[in-house]
Amino acid sequence: METSTLSVNDSIHAAGCSNFEVMATNSMTTRHGRRQKGLVCSALMSLLVQPVTARAQAEPSVLKEREPPVEVCTGKMADGSGTDFVNAMVFTPDGRNLLLGCKSGAVELRSVEGQLQFRQQPIVHHVGHVAITPDGSLLLSVSGNTVHLWSGAGEARGSFDTTICEGCSTNAAVISPDGSSLLTGHDNAAAVLWTFKGVQLRQFEDPRPFMPYDRRIVQLAFDPDGSGIAGSDDTGTVRRWSATGRLLGEVETGFSSVNGLFITASGDLFAAGSDGAMRWDSKGKQQGTVRAEGIVNAFKLLPDGSAVVLAGMHVDDFLEMRDLQGRVLFTFLDYYHSRVSVTTLPPGAMAVSPDSKTLVVADSNRLHRWELPMGSP
Repeated sequence: METSTLSVNDSIHAAGCSNFEVMATNSMTTRHGRRQKGLVCSALMSLLVQPVTARAQAEPSVLKEREPPVEVCTGKMADGSGTDFVNAMVFTPDGRNLLLGCKSGAVELRSVEGQLQFRQQPIVHHVGHVAITPDGSLLLSVSGNTVHLWSGAGEARGSFDTTICEGCSTNAAVISPDGSSLLTGHDNAAAVLWTFKGVQLRQFEDPRPFMPYDRRIVQLAFDPDGSGIAGSDDTGTVRRWSATGRLLGEVETGFSSVNGLFITASGDLFAAGSDGAMRWDSKGKQQGTVRAEGIVNAFKLLPDGSAVVLAGMHVDDFLEMRDLQGRVLFTFLDYYHSRVSVTTLPPGAMAVSPDSKTLVVADSNRLHRWELPMGSP
């Protein structure tokens, strides 16, 4: 319990009580008014002897890991530079497996418990992004400017190149809600929509003059109904386009980097990065702060839309679930016994199962799992 005397002191000053008058209330006075004022001051002063108690806000519950972590991305780095680790991961639509992209360039499909389903090594270049179509029939991995496609059983289904300008790299990738196309983000401030055969369908660009090296697209998101997209660049600006490529508007997040981006069914935009996490409506008006401080390295919306999970650092590492208004619901790290480090967590190294029941975080080459309480938000 916390104690507070601020309101008492304010009342004493409001009553015009001086320190002398409070001390003098026990002495006899001949003037009735002075004695009455002294009694009032004495009564107020006595409250200081009995501190007012204020209910402290309850600490959020700490959810414990379901089981010990499992080792993944078990291959060797081609250049011998050290241990492999997870760069990106995503759940399969049935929630039973995880598609993992490794720094070594390997792609692994594992059960949630860690059993290896298949492992492929298409290229010796780190896998930056992985994605799965909503029906689970096609798995994708992005290494550099190359997209590799796989069947659910791990059979190769081809590849295509996403280079759109000399020296440009592919920094973000996400599959459309209907599962028909892939959206990629590039160094020249453009987002590009592709078929899975590598045919370019549309570019989303800022029509105003800019310096390309200042506007790398680093995060992408679709409207849930596929009617539009959002892309954030590395200056902290988020732009929204219609599905036909028309620029609708932009939001200056104030973040020097954006590490998480999504759009809710209501059209609200959420972004997180170097200075916490915030929310804007479809018109770009700020609606509130989800987290006021800290570097958010990874940021996920629960598939049921009820809450978000954030991982990052502010004095200490944090891994927590908050509702959409920013109230902390649960934390996942016990600061005295935690085996998880999220200080350098890649944005893609965190995933929530399609049924919103399981959280998985990759700490280097280990997977940590938590069961999320049903109906917790």
